[in-house]
Amino acid sequence: PLFTPCHHTFCGACIRGRLREGEESCAECLAPLKEGDLQPNLMAAKLLSRMRSCCIYKAHGCSWKGRVSELSQHYRSCSYAAGPCPFGCGRNLTPASYASHVLSCELRTVADCPCGRKYRFSEQQTHRATCLPYQREARRRAEREAISQKLRRSRRHTAELRANSRSVRLRGAP
Repeated sequence: PLFTPCHHTFCGACIRGRLREGEESCAECLAPLKEGDLQPNLMAAKLLSRMRSCCIYKAHGCSWKGRVSELSQHYRSCSYAAGPCPFGCGRNLTPASYASHVLSCELRTVADCPCGRKYRFSEQQTHRATCLPYQREARRRAEREAISQKLRRSRRHTAELRANSRSVRLRGAP
């Protein structure tokens, strides 16, 4: 908390933000004010640090209660805290849902194409349909997979032939 020369107390971040945005007066009485005029209000800070509060996410189910001075630490780990999707899809995410959403959001950026272009996941199908480097790489992958399947079949067939050959030798050749 910060104290003005006109004896009003404000949140430090709030009053500094107001002054940096071009306001040049106290938000309460409009007396002229500069950032250099602000002083820490130790009495208000001491009073606030002793006050108890609940989490602002109480409506979401958080049952935390503690001192105001412990609030910022609690918010960093509150499992009920919600924040916007970093890709702009509009969903509010809790810390518990953030990691899985970032991996599955339709608006996330994808950079997995041989052409090197980045695009949104929701554009992936369209991009792949028109990207020649991707299509060449997909054909190569398909050819490698076909060769691998033929090789596996050939190895199975060879193993079967060996097994049959052993059983014929054990029975004795006519």
